[in-house]
Amino acid sequence: AINPEYDHPIWQIVTGGAGAPVYEQDKSVPWADAVKAFHSTHHFCLVEIKQGEVWLEVVTPAGGVLERVRLNEE
Repeated sequence: AINPEYDHPIWQIVTGGAGAPVYEQDKSVPWADAVKAFHSTHHFCLVEIKQGEVWLEVVTPAGGVLERVRLNEE
């Protein structure tokens, strides 16, 4: 249950791109439609907070940006 007195957003970022062998997305699981993004490559996440904006970048070991998204869009 969500506490109605808590008015700050909470983000949960689950990433599996930090060293284990990568694999393709399993689309047979019940939550497959809820997955917002899936990249089958090694990567890390960079969170930037600047002037009230919160940005998430998914970056490859070579420095390429796989995705950049603003987390606190109005």
